[in-house]
Amino acid sequence: MARTFALALLLFVFFAFVSALFASVNSQVVTVNFLIFEGEQAISLWLFAAFVAGGLISMLICTLIIVKLSLSNKKLQKKLTKIQRSDQALMSQMPQTTL
Repeated sequence: MARTFALALLLFVFFAFVSALFASVNSQVVTVNFLIFEGEQAISLWLFAAFVAGGLISMLICTLIIVKLSLSNKKLQKKLTKIQRSDQALMSQMPQTTL
């Protein structure tokens, strides 16, 4: 567990360093015109915002899929339990044979 945490921390520090380096190299100011507003910021900030927005949208989509699959799994578990109970009831009604 500690090894996984250390690896995650190391990756975080690495990506933070690379991001800071990227931001310092790409400091040109660009204007982005959206339908409702116009913004003027450094290109690295716009790219970071697009990256974060993409990650959030992906997480939302994955969360919806996981919830859907979880609900389907619960429904199938209930069906399985019902079938197992009826199977046990049928098995208990069968005559016992001895060899």
